[in-house]
Amino acid sequence: MSERESDSSQRAFYSLSAALTGFDTFDLHATGVGDTYFATAQARLGEATLGALLRGWQRIEREQPNSSDARDAALTREILQTAEFGPSARRIIMLWYTGSWYASPDDASVVSPQAYTAGLMWQAVGGHAMGANPQGFGAWTLPPPTTDAEPQQKGA
Repeated sequence: MSERESDSSQRAFYSLSAALTGFDTFDLHATGVGDTYFATAQARLGEATLGALLRGWQRIEREQPNSSDARDAALTREILQTAEFGPSARRIIMLWYTGSWYASPDDASVVSPQAYTAGLMWQAVGGHAMGANPQGFGAWTLPPPTTDAEPQQKGA
């Protein structure tokens, strides 16, 4: 694969990953492990399988450039629900959220220590990996921070 093809594939990988995870590409780049995840997906899925998946995603993006709803529907129909691409797409989702590659539901391996602590699951739950981001003595006594997405209790 040429350097230009690799760059294009990597951009497509980030774009597909954003659609699969619900995080935007900026947030995915900010994890610092996206390049590792791309290399992991290439090694575990094989360049041919990953390439076909990414080309399918790029086609969806070209055909639905201005409609996120239509793009999401096509992603579900043409990637997630297919026997050809669905399992690979679900492995990529799990990779981003957990930092682990799932060869099967019972067989997972952590890609790297950085991948585990950068897993999107920690952002999704508003937490952090144990021991990775110490908050200081007594932090466990404080309630977790709330987000704007959480409903506020009346009278609070």
